[in-house]
This record gives sequence, structure tokens and C-alpha cells, in this order.
Amino acid sequence: MLTVGYEIGFHVDEMDMNLYGKSVWSYYQTGGKDSSYIRPQYEDGTKVGVTIPSYGTFFELIAVGVNKMVGNENGYEFNVRHGLNQIFAVLTVLFAALLVRLLGGGYLGAVITTLLLMSSPTFVGHGFMNTKDIPFAFGYTA
Repeated sequence: MLTVGYEIGFHVDEMDMNLYGKSVWSYYQTGGKDSSYIRPQYEDGTKVGVTIPSYGTFFELIAVGVNKMVGNENGYEFNVRHGLNQIFAVLTVLFAALLVRLLGGGYLGAVITTLLLMSSPTFVGHGFMNTKDIPFAFGYTA
């Protein structure tokens, strides 16, 4: 997952979440004066959906922060987001396997859990670029 996810493209939700992350970053950078995170909008005036603030800012701040640290703001910023999302997906699998082992499934149950999650097209697909659900799944599982 970590090797094939580089430059896989992006979808519209990622564009919205990236803009939301930049708006939240701006809020903290200005000491709360910039309130554009409440209803972020693109340069052409297109507003992002009203549900965006409901997803939380943890992952978005990490992604924007890493992009700003490496100077990767225009161009490959989605690759950083994908890489971070894929790390969260792998950690989700690890924590799910540990949870199954802890709940009495033993090592066999943990291995089966790992195989089932990594062979699930839905989970792997979301693991590549769904920056809303995979960090939530990681937090919930952990």
C-alpha cells in the first residue's frame, strides 16, 4: 500500500479537505482572526460543503503542517496527504489485529483480521486517499 499509492491522483473530497486544512491552519496562524474555516471557499468563490467542519482537524493539520515544513504546497501536496493516509491505514490494520488478539482471537485471529482487511478492495481503496474515514477508523480502532 505504501509503495503503489504515490501519484495516484485525487478526488473532489480531497480537494475540499485540503482547502479546509489550509483554512484551519490559517485560523491558528492568525490567532483566531481568520474564520474562513467555518465555510471555506475556493479562489473562484465556490463554497465547500457545510459539513466539512464536522470531520475534525487533526489529520488536516498534520497534512498541511508536513507540506509547509517540506515546502510542498503547490504541486505534490496530495502525495503527502496520500502517504499520511496510507500510514494511518496500515496502523488501523495493526491496531485491529491487536484488538482481535486482545479480545481472545489469539495470533490466528489477528492474522486472519490482517488478511481480511488487506484483501478488502473497499478498505484498501479508502486507504489510498480517503482522508476523512481512515483517520477516523484509526482513532476508533486505537
